[in-house]
Amino acid sequence: MYLSCVRAENFRIFGPGSEEDGGKGGRLNLELDRGINVLVGENDSGKSAIIDAIRICLLTTAADYYRITRDDFHVGPAGRATALTIACAFTDLTMEEQATFLELVTTDHEGHSGRCVGG
Repeated sequence: MYLSCVRAENFRIFGPGSEEDGGKGGRLNLELDRGINVLVGENDSGKSAIIDAIRICLLTTAADYYRITRDDFHVGPAGRATALTIACAFTDLTMEEQATFLELVTTDHEGHSGRCVGG
């Protein structure tokens, strides 16, 4: 089993799905490979936001209590977003892992689950 995709919209540096601004402020749709993945970038490029999005989605914030605050909502030209989305997808789960995750699986309004899709 491995985390294969992380998607975030209107979370911190990552804005809505629109790519009209040349990718600046656009949503995050990060595909990860099996094994080690490395995040490299300048300060304020979103590395910590990616890690925090994973931690929030999986409810794994170590011993720290974490809750989403006003500052976690993306601020763009139209102002502060009123909703945000974070999704993580796993690949190659064994039957035992699927059973363990069963209670955490949710579906969107179209019935999709466990998928990060671009577009």
